Amino acid sequence: MDENTKIGQLLGELDDLCPSGYAIALHIRYTTPAFLFQTYPKEWMEYYSQNGLVLHDPTVRWGLANTGT
Repeated sequence: MDENTKIGQLLGELDDLCPSGYAIALHIRYTTPAFLFQTYPKEWMEYYSQNGLVLHDPTVRWGLANTGT
């Protein structure tokens, strides 16, 4: 199984586990991920972005302050 197929399968599992949507960023350098997958509704992503909620998101803060899982 190639990496693209495996990533697709894992994202499919996330779709099943997160019916309201999710955002996952992989291989983050400084503040830019090499891969970003978002399935939230467009309206929510726009609201989140326009209101600068990333600065207050505890999951994002943890990810920027720590390495690992």
